[in-house]
Amino acid sequence: FNTQLFAKLVTRPVTIKLQGIYGQNLTHFTMIGGYGASQDPTLVDDYGYTNLNTMSVWSEIHTNGQKVVFGIFGGYSANLGSYDQYYSLKYARNEDIAYIFRVSPRAELKSGKVNFVLEYMITGAAYATEYTPKHRPTDWDKPTINNRIIIGARYNF
Repeated sequence: FNTQLFAKLVTRPVTIKLQGIYGQNLTHFTMIGGYGASQDPTLVDDYGYTNLNTMSVWSEIHTNGQKVVFGIFGGYSANLGSYDQYYSLKYARNEDIAYIFRVSPRAELKSGKVNFVLEYMITGAAYATEYTPKHRPTDWDKPTINNRIIIGARYNF
């Protein structure tokens, strides 16, 4: 299952967006997730399965200028473990990540049908080092950080 909530508020000076997702085995959204065995596969031949639970939230705020737009995006996603005992079968995406985040401020210049964008992106992933028996991370390393600057041009027709 997955549950999603989205909200958007548009005012004259700014637009604010917010989305939250909570669900199980959210790999089809390219998120942390998947499933594992609910019993030890080395001891039980006909074992059941249990899903990894994941939550994710993001928000974006940007100005609504005609020529210049400033904005900032922020997002966070976490591995919440499973409801049952979890044994890894490697049928999961990033089951070793405790949480990931991204923050991206940007500036956009509009000139007729052409837009120029400058964006700075910082992304981090904290890899889990300890888990509960239900695979919920209880300890993790310092986040591995990636910094990126993006310069873009877009022609609208």
